[in-house]
Amino acid sequence: MGKNKYYEKKRGGKLILLPILALLAICQIVVAGGGENTSAASSAITETVVNINSVIGISAPSTITVDMGIPTTAGKFASGSGTIQVSTNDPTGYSVYLTGTNGGSVNLVHENAPAVSSVFTPIGSTQTISGGTTKFSVNNTWGWSSNGSTYYPLKAYGQKHTSSVTTRYRRTNASTISGGTMGTDSSTLTIGATANTAMTAGSYSTHILLTAVANSDSAISDYDDTL
Repeated sequence: MGKNKYYEKKRGGKLILLPILALLAICQIVVAGGGENTSAASSAITETVVNINSVIGISAPSTITVDMGIPTTAGKFASGSGTIQVSTNDPTGYSVYLTGTNGGSVNLVHENAPAVSSVFTPIGSTQTISGGTTKFSVNNTWGWSSNGSTYYPLKAYGQKHTSSVTTRYRRTNASTISGGTMGTDSSTLTIGATANTAMTAGSYSTHILLTAVANSDSAISDYDDTL
């Protein structure tokens, strides 16, 4: 038959001739797919968090000395200062509160107490030393100042800062970090006193407690009623 070969099959007494190509087409099995190879993917996102707590530190001179010299009958004013330094990483800054110590006196007591009973008591109210005002209105009193001009009476330990009572010495609104380094913020605490010749000669002293609190710390409410 030349190039056209035929396949023979006998069925029901009849001879069926099918071209070989036709038979192959009928028997071909096709599995349909997507064409090119494909793969499935799934994604998820997780947030990474690093928490850093606020830290704060404060340093103060061990002693602030007021050299009164020779007092006068009418009363003489004198003052002395020291540097307060605070460092914090808190972005809201810090506050410093100033009171007497726990169980300590707010009076300046003579070194030979109780044999010498005279004391410097805190000034009765806020007073300003400037211009024509050269001393406190009452002799033998003392106070503290954050600017060297406006003086406040020292309050007992545990007293909060209120709208009518000043115990807040300083407040800032930024951290002390600069250029990637923890720095310090410096301020000047001034102690002033007025004395007359009725005061016994000698040294009078007390202790002051300075407490620094990060402004974002909830504990600040223990020191300040105005925030």
